[in-house]
Amino acid sequence: MERTIIHYGMLDKLFRFFPRTVTIQQFIPGTQDTYGEKTVGTWTAITALTDLPCQISPASGGEQKRPDITPVLYDYRIVIAGYYDSIQENYRAVMDDDTAFDIVRIEHDSQQITTPLLVKLVIR
Repeated sequence: MERTIIHYGMLDKLFRFFPRTVTIQQFIPGTQDTYGEKTVGTWTAITALTDLPCQISPASGGEQKRPDITPVLYDYRIVIAGYYDSIQENYRAVMDDDTAFDIVRIEHDSQQITTPLLVKLVIR
């Protein structure tokens, strides 16, 4: 029997530490309409990655200046209860209050128990 540092039933007992839910979405690029114009793509929820229990906390804040516009960038850390190795950096995370975050980095823990995400909220 394989032994780990983390008890296999730990997440079931820690449900209150993951009070929010998150859905991971993938961008589906647009196609061409009947006039040959490119259509806008859409963000679509990935079936196996919907309503995942999580927690969110601020990581840091900052501002990025551009000549045309100055968006404010906020960094957050979302920790998902469970190991999800199919999440990619070109996906986005949408919280249960419909706030969308761009995924910047995925940091799997060494025990494969949780999936921490470093995400960015851009306010334009």
